Amino acid sequence: MENYYRVGQAAEMLGATPHHVRVLCQRGLIPGVQTTSSGHYRIPESAIDKMARDGVPPIPAGTDHGRTAPGSPPSPPRSSERSGLFAEASEKVIEAQEDVVIAERRVKKRSLDLQLEEIEDRFREREAKAEEAEAKRQEAEEASRSEVEHRKWVDKWTQTGLAQLPWDYPTERRSEVIEKLRSKLTSGNAGQSDVLTWQVVKSIVAGFTRPWERAQDVERLVERSIPFELRSDLDLEQAAHEAAWKEIQRLGIDCNDRMLEGAVEQACKPLILQRRYRETCNRLVGGVWGELPSAMSREIELAKHAVMEVLSTAETGTPPHKLEQMRDEALAPFKNVIRSRQDQETRERLLSNTLALCYGIPGAEVEHALREVRDAFRQLTNGTTEAELRKVRDAVFARYKRKHSLIDNAAGNELGTCIRKLEEQWEFDKSTWTLQFELADVVRRGLTEQLDGTEPEEQVNKLMRQIVRQELDIG
Repeated sequence: MENYYRVGQAAEMLGATPHHVRVLCQRGLIPGVQTTSSGHYRIPESAIDKMARDGVPPIPAGTDHGRTAPGSPPSPPRSSERSGLFAEASEKVIEAQEDVVIAERRVKKRSLDLQLEEIEDRFREREAKAEEAEAKRQEAEEASRSEVEHRKWVDKWTQTGLAQLPWDYPTERRSEVIEKLRSKLTSGNAGQSDVLTWQVVKSIVAGFTRPWERAQDVERLVERSIPFELRSDLDLEQAAHEAAWKEIQRLGIDCNDRMLEGAVEQACKPLILQRRYRETCNRLVGGVWGELPSAMSREIELAKHAVMEVLSTAETGTPPHKLEQMRDEALAPFKNVIRSRQDQETRERLLSNTLALCYGIPGAEVEHALREVRDAFRQLTNGTTEAELRKVRDAVFARYKRKHSLIDNAAGNELGTCIRKLEEQWEFDKSTWTLQFELADVVRRGLTEQLDGTEPEEQVNKLMRQIVRQELDIG
């Protein structure tokens, strides 16, 4: 659908006065002109384009300005007649008044009809005065035509210059190129040679493209110079990009590539240290479970938190061995707790796994042996190896087992031998077997109370004989 323009808009586009365009509409010299219900002209875009190409027709001399050509749309009211002004109104005032008239006609049509007649009379008077001035304007028409030709020349070479821009040149910066080209060409001479004009246009365009192309080259240099280990982290890659450009801007974008690559490398060093520091911290925190293999899940979480807290106090670039040392210091309390718990668990396990060791030891004596083992364990420091604890336990039970082995031997064969020897010296009312049976428990109780398992066998037999003599009441 074709666009239509007001008289003032068309005049501005053609570089003519609104009065000139209005007279052409009245004379029917502009094809396709339409008239609104309120009597205003609307000029089609195709007619404006044709006049822009071929030139605006002059007002025919010696014609009656008050009449319209046959078949042409009726003449609209003059702006001064519509607005009620007593001097020639500007185009802006006319256009604004037109909008007011349209709006007011919708609500006060009857009242405005009478006023419109009076305003039209005034506009006709002023239009007559304007037509007198039109004669003087005719002299400037040729200059206006020349201006249009100059504008076309400027437009042509501006488009030529834009065509030289790279296809990926930023759209938002093209307006700067257009402004510069138009400014230079507007002050130029349209009659100068195309070769000279081309040199001017090329120079202007190059002034914009050279810095941009250099920036593109430097951008590619930055991209390929950023170390690979920073590219796996988007945040670090962005930070490296910004740091590199900041350093390049300090040096100047026109420095040689070797200097720029060195600048990028220098800018990335702190970020590389930061990444390595972060990776080391993550590795140390993630490896807490390996440092505390016997820790419970709650202890692991607390230990990780402690390690993260202590590592957060380290500066970026702290050597890995120093970070490991800080981690070990943070884990030391946890290791002590775990070692203490493991030591206690080991001792309890060793105390509970004594079934095989209890063989040959009476039940009451087993309790004594366990109590002695616990007392012995208390004398040992936390962290004593399981082998050492087992050795202490086994030694106690071995002593008790030897003790009762000695007691069994003394209350058995040795007791029988002792009674037989006594029978050689003394007469007893009971048989040897009966005496041995009755004295066996007495001997066992006596030896159990007096022995600790470290005595030699001869000493045990001696104690047994003493108990027998006391029990038999013989000296």
